[in-house]
Amino acid sequence: PAPPTATRIPTPEQLIYGDSIFKDGLSANYAGWGEGSTADYNQYFGGGQYHIVVNSRQWVVYGAPGNKVNAGDFLYTADATFVSGPRDNGYGLIFRQVDNQNFYFFGISADGHWRFDRAQAGALVTLVDWTPTSAIDKNSMTDYLLVRAVGSSFSFFINGVKVGAYV
Repeated sequence: PAPPTATRIPTPEQLIYGDSIFKDGLSANYAGWGEGSTADYNQYFGGGQYHIVVNSRQWVVYGAPGNKVNAGDFLYTADATFVSGPRDNGYGLIFRQVDNQNFYFFGISADGHWRFDRAQAGALVTLVDWTPTSAIDKNSMTDYLLVRAVGSSFSFFINGVKVGAYV
């Protein structure tokens, strides 16, 4: 297939899409996000942010609110910040999570790529493999991510630029 083209869209504040079903300013752990620490990772709140620090290569760690939010059609937004480590990494948004074995993942890397995966019965299925994009801000290290889901169709945005879709 042809590579996706970048298209600017309105910010979520400009879109009228209904009431929020979940909103968290992350000032404290009111929603039951995973917190803990091992030699391989550390998850904690600090400075009005939720931090996930991975200390081991090829290690996957994610956080989700304890009161899992499952929505049909939705817009999901978050700021994601790369702090340190190898730039060919992966971090992003998990959604439509049934349990630890079944969910979708929209991920980016600090070296300027994005991907889309589905975990099904514990097996990770790549739906869109790592795809380069100039939408990732390699200078500020914080990127604004947005997923729009309508039924089984997904659109992916980074810093207001549509980078791809999956139907």
